[in-house]
Amino acid sequence: MEETLNTFTRKTKLYYLLQIGSIGFIVSLFITYKYHLQGPKSLMIILLILGLALVVANMILTATNVVPMYIVDGVITLSPTEIKINAISLSLPDLKRIEIGIKDYKGAKASDGSGNRIEITDKNNKLSSYRFVIESKDQQQTLKQIVDQWNANGLSVKTIVF
Repeated sequence: MEETLNTFTRKTKLYYLLQIGSIGFIVSLFITYKYHLQGPKSLMIILLILGLALVVANMILTATNVVPMYIVDGVITLSPTEIKINAISLSLPDLKRIEIGIKDYKGAKASDGSGNRIEITDKNNKLSSYRFVIESKDQQQTLKQIVDQWNANGLSVKTIVF
């Protein structure tokens, strides 16, 4: 049993554009409401429609992953006996500690599955950190089984499940 997961170090420009637009829309609505700002009705309607469109586009694109919101830059393969990072193999006895954050998978709660991370500390205290994508609920369950086997084998694993 093993799982191969895409890793990434940054999100796309479209992701940041949609996030900033969505947050800007919410902030502008709050300011308008709190301070009772008045303006041309047509401008307010246009801004409202544009803001809602950004929020909806953000949710749909993130949930469906039609347009990836992250840039894949490698893979990490996890198994009960080793971890492979871009073809570099690390045996579990050579590792001191693993901290893994399992948040979501593609399609869960309008997610693109990119809210997961793993930190690996080897016997020399070298720390490596990766963000990764979980493609499906089945992949998430298999990943949890692998983590349980790591714990059963005596490896120090801190699991954070959001």
